[in-house]
Amino acid sequence: MSQPIPPTELASENLWAGLGKAKYFRITFTKEFRTILKNSMAEAAQIYHERHATKTRKGLLKIIESGGLGDQSQARIDDKDDTVGVIGEITVEHFVESRKLEVLWPKWKVGGTSKSPGIDLVTKIRRSSEWSMRLFESKHLHEETRGKQHEACCLSIKDKLKNGLEEFDQIKTRLNLTGVLIQMSLTIRRGKAGGANVDRLEQSHDFINSKLAQNDYSSEIVASIDSKYCMSSTLSRSIKDLQLPSSVGTHTMNLTVIACDLLEEVTDEII
Repeated sequence: MSQPIPPTELASENLWAGLGKAKYFRITFTKEFRTILKNSMAEAAQIYHERHATKTRKGLLKIIESGGLGDQSQARIDDKDDTVGVIGEITVEHFVESRKLEVLWPKWKVGGTSKSPGIDLVTKIRRSSEWSMRLFESKHLHEETRGKQHEACCLSIKDKLKNGLEEFDQIKTRLNLTGVLIQMSLTIRRGKAGGANVDRLEQSHDFINSKLAQNDYSSEIVASIDSKYCMSSTLSRSIKDLQLPSSVGTHTMNLTVIACDLLEEVTDEII
């Protein structure tokens, strides 16, 4: 099966004496992905309004089953900044799937918003014969870079990456993972009560719980920006002199910049 946004890796650099890597990708918002993105945005708006309006068991079960949430064609997120954030999180979700990671818990599907606290995306990736857990933080640059020169765009990317590094404080990350497990447990219970198949979710819960107990995870911050603001030196300029906070500990920490063709145009269309 073809990927809706196949990535092309353009550059890579080692970071912090081997504790991490920085990578630079380019992706194109294909017609297929634009349709997926718009449908997902409508789903996010439906989830958001469902949770903040009725909060009924029936409504929550619709979210759990995620097989379609009724007529989503008119659903919108009213907050523009939130819309930009959710677009970024959905883009990162498909980006990591195109890199063969398995998504276990996408935060946007829980509350339909990018503004809820916690880890944006919990995934697992096969390393040799074992599975590892990788956590993702999405940073979507939109108005910060509109019409700006390359150097200014690199500084904006750097600020976003720096902010993401601070969010992966070890203690905060463990608390956030505990929060994910609590939400998963609630969803599993509600799913069972409604007769839904929650086998895969239970397996994901057990995997995350095991990795948390071992304090075993890596993290990745992904900054998405329209490719028209990028050039070959974007990655090196965006990560220059970035320091790894001691609060992150010895966990692997990766930084990724994805230059997305048509990102600004598609975002403006959805907003």
